[in-house]
Amino acid sequence: MKKSTIAGLAAVLAGSSVNAALITFDDGLPDEDFIPNSYAGLSWNNFGALNATPYPTNHSGYYVGLVSPDFVALNGGGDPASFGLETSFVVNSFYLTAAWSDDLDVMIEGLLDGAPVVSTSIQIDSTLQSLITLNWSGIDEVRLTSSGGVDNPNFGGDGPHFAMDNLNINSEFQAVPEAGTWFAGASIALVGGATYLRRRRQT
Repeated sequence: MKKSTIAGLAAVLAGSSVNAALITFDDGLPDEDFIPNSYAGLSWNNFGALNATPYPTNHSGYYVGLVSPDFVALNGGGDPASFGLETSFVVNSFYLTAAWSDDLDVMIEGLLDGAPVVSTSIQIDSTLQSLITLNWSGIDEVRLTSSGGVDNPNFGGDGPHFAMDNLNINSEFQAVPEAGTWFAGASIALVGGATYLRRRRQT
């Protein structure tokens, strides 16, 4: 990713005249690896990126979870994952799809200075995209923790992994019209791929 792009989005979220961003994970991320800090101007913890287009729908929910091709984000090893910013921001919405299970429980927390200030619990499936609309403000981090679920017998994996796509955020202080796409937009180890992330899923 170009440094100017990162700096531009950081300025957006800090309160410039254009304040919304659609992050689709399709711009310059390494396939089957963890999302680096500062991507799209945010900090990332245990989120990976995966090109899900090579995998047909009967292999995993990662392909199902594609809203904008070709990449989705995923929670490494099925463990909690988070993204944040040094200053407070608004998280509007994103799409979630379970990678291997149906009725997967996901706890979503909005934190400020490390302490949860708002939360919600949802259930997601492996064969359906779920649009999660939050419109949370006054937070500087969002943490997602998944658990439970019933393995989809048509898929080759297991565990509480999920795909996230098309994350929509904006700055704390200005409501703005829908922004254009800044970055066109899942898991640990799809069958036959993601060696590094696969090792994380199996541990």
